[in-house]
Amino acid sequence: MRRFARRGVSRWGLLGIVLCTSVFAGLGEARTSPDAALPPAPYEGDCLGFQGPCFYKARETTFVFSRHVLHIGDHVTASGKTIFAGAILSTDAPGLKLLGCTGHKPAEAPISCKYRAVSLTYGWQYATAGISVSLGGNSYLDSDFYAVVGHHPVIEGFVRDATGTGVPAASLNFKGAHAGEHAITDTKGYYEAQVPAGTYDVSSGKGGQSGLPAHRKLTAREDATVTADFIVDRAPGISGTVRAPCEEKGCHGRPVADVTVRATAGKDAATSSALTDKDGRYAIRNLAADSYRVEPSVPPGSSVAPEFHIAQVRESTVDGVDFDVCLAAQTGGPEAGNACGPKFDYRMDPRFDKTGEPTGKTPQDYEPASFPVHFTIKNGKCDKGATYEFAVNGVGVPAQLIDACRYDLDFAKEATYSVRVDQHDVGEADPAKVTTYTKDVVVQDFLIVTVGDSLSSGEGNKPFTDGTSVSLCHRSKTAFGRQAARKIEAEDRRSAVTFLHAACTGATTSSLAKELGTAGQIARVQSLIGTRRIDALEVSVGINDIDFGGVTQFCTTTRDCWKRLYTSAPGAVLMGKGQLDDYVSSLVDRLPTVYSRLASQLSAAFPASQLDSKDVYLTQYPNPLRDENGKICASVIGSKTVGFTEQDGHEVSLAERRFFDPLNRAIDAAASSHGWQEVTMPSGTFERHGVCSSAAWFHTLGGSVAELNPGGALHPNATGHEAMSKRLLSRYDDSLLPGGKARKP
Repeated sequence: MRRFARRGVSRWGLLGIVLCTSVFAGLGEARTSPDAALPPAPYEGDCLGFQGPCFYKARETTFVFSRHVLHIGDHVTASGKTIFAGAILSTDAPGLKLLGCTGHKPAEAPISCKYRAVSLTYGWQYATAGISVSLGGNSYLDSDFYAVVGHHPVIEGFVRDATGTGVPAASLNFKGAHAGEHAITDTKGYYEAQVPAGTYDVSSGKGGQSGLPAHRKLTAREDATVTADFIVDRAPGISGTVRAPCEEKGCHGRPVADVTVRATAGKDAATSSALTDKDGRYAIRNLAADSYRVEPSVPPGSSVAPEFHIAQVRESTVDGVDFDVCLAAQTGGPEAGNACGPKFDYRMDPRFDKTGEPTGKTPQDYEPASFPVHFTIKNGKCDKGATYEFAVNGVGVPAQLIDACRYDLDFAKEATYSVRVDQHDVGEADPAKVTTYTKDVVVQDFLIVTVGDSLSSGEGNKPFTDGTSVSLCHRSKTAFGRQAARKIEAEDRRSAVTFLHAACTGATTSSLAKELGTAGQIARVQSLIGTRRIDALEVSVGINDIDFGGVTQFCTTTRDCWKRLYTSAPGAVLMGKGQLDDYVSSLVDRLPTVYSRLASQLSAAFPASQLDSKDVYLTQYPNPLRDENGKICASVIGSKTVGFTEQDGHEVSLAERRFFDPLNRAIDAAASSHGWQEVTMPSGTFERHGVCSSAAWFHTLGGSVAELNPGGALHPNATGHEAMSKRLLSRYDDSLLPGGKARKP
């Protein structure tokens, strides 16, 4: 027997003991052939595609654990040269499995493996493998390997009664994929079982102490000890949960407290009972072995599903005897959310597609006289022969019958209403038997408005929303703000969205033109919505206040543009800002004034009751100047275009550092200063999708010119707007649909 050092550490903590006996030439020796053509020594055998190191030494038997693979092998010397042969075994439980042979495989030296048994003794797992090497018909190695490869897991613990006292002689069965194991507790209630790795159902054994759970799953892993304690039930009974329906997303029933549950024995009609606690749980204890009818006691007009259970009590408590109840609404009784009756759901009339583009619209389109809500009697409570009456805030109102179980109601304004539905069954004259259901209905039509420049209008992405191919403002159906508003309506059918898209390409905060200035856009919004509250106002503005269009045109027609006199700005030389770099810096310095001007325009048009500052979403500008590797673009034109001059990477880098970076820093400061929400466009989102990227999210200058729309250059394409809409939507969700429900008006 030889002991060898471990070459790797297994997560199973496997031992490094291998026994090797050669059957032909004594310990460690093998017959040789002087004519054999063997590979040079030393040699590291290949792992047949398995990961991990393969360490071998001449005339030594070693093993290495590589993930779930065990390699065992030996070397033989022939004609002064060494050849290795070994077996590769999988150590995945249960047992081991031969995966293949390893070693040099010249055509004249086929290698074969013989795999023997796996034995299990006192929890230790052993493997034996036989390996032979043949060269030219001569055998050189025929060795048996005997390896300790792992220890089976242990499951241990205590069996106690309700007082904490250990229970002796309790029998436990462990049933899994392998042969069943069992254990008996000692005088202190302790047990221990060695089992192969796997998942087991644990139950009480025959003749042992009763009261263990019928099924409890435990998972045992190699070389691990699992502790599992059990409580013996010496006072068997019946237990379960009483729940009421709920509609919240992810809710599987609301616990109902203070409901009496009775268990009546079949033989002597003896009755025992218990009240449900705050979690809806009940437990009827100390029941004799018998068959019991179990049923909750509920007010008249309530429903229970199922009406009763039959539970067989033997030696342990029968759990899971559950009920779903719908309690009849009573004065001073349960909450209406637990009530029985004609339960209903509702949805708002969708409005997004009826609004949006303001061209040709009137105030009536954005400020409707009423808000229709569609009601459906549901959950199997709808009786097509019954009569239904509606009451809003306690006052009966007429409902328009659409078809059986579907009704429409009109609400004069957005608000939260208490809506009650009374169900009168056919031929039922007793008013006490009228069933009702009441719940709050939130009538919420979100007014979402977009103003600003070409980023918000969707510049560069046809078709335009006014239905033409040529439009002053280039408002696009692809615009990220429009996409986000549509998704808000789609996410919650109980609310609607009125969308007003007023952004316009080229807009600034200072322009007095009707469409090209934020003041003009805000005035147009004001005239269309009247006194309606704005739930979200998305704004992108500022880039044209620092002359984005002029600078872009200048730098795509002038080499080394940042060092040149800027001729696009009237009076620039006279102002002492003739060099482009200085000119842009002077405009960037004025950005705080730009955003203060915007804040003044908003506050003058909309009082705080109509527009809260936290409902203003100021959007950053995504950076279009980096490639798929996150590096500065060496080209921004995208193709050879007559009349344009390509800039090098240094010029593009200056555009990022002098233009986009300070612009977005100013936006961040403005949002903080004025209490607005900021929609950031982090580098992680756009840094690999610039205009020069192989996966570009922006229009190139060359491509935009080819489409006869040069103004679309460096603007996000459809994919870019989709990415931006997700950023904006995440902010809208938090504010407008907290927890997945529409916020109250």
